[in-house]
Amino acid sequence: NSEGAPDVRPMGIAIPYNDKLYFVAAKPMNVFKQLEADNKVSISAYDGEKFLRLYGTAVLEDSEETVNTFLGMDEKIATMFPADIMAPFYLKDVTASICSFTEEPEVYNF
Repeated sequence: NSEGAPDVRPMGIAIPYNDKLYFVAAKPMNVFKQLEADNKVSISAYDGEKFLRLYGTAVLEDSEETVNTFLGMDEKIATMFPADIMAPFYLKDVTASICSFTEEPEVYNF
């Protein structure tokens, strides 16, 4: 990665909550600092047949209610992200495309 350029990172936690899609970072980590400086994100996934691409804006939502809800969802989350460092982000202004090698892309905005 170049100085000041965004970095690509694996994100192992995606949480649908309150009609939004969240991911979690840790406040002491570089990814959190980078999202504070530039909150535009791109996310991609592949299930063996189709690709999902999401483009949007990450919004920090670290209210006590959200943090406690996520801590109670999964022991893995509670172990990796204690309440004092958990930084839950949800996506807004999202464009999602579902693509394959053989079909036209499906595009959704939300």
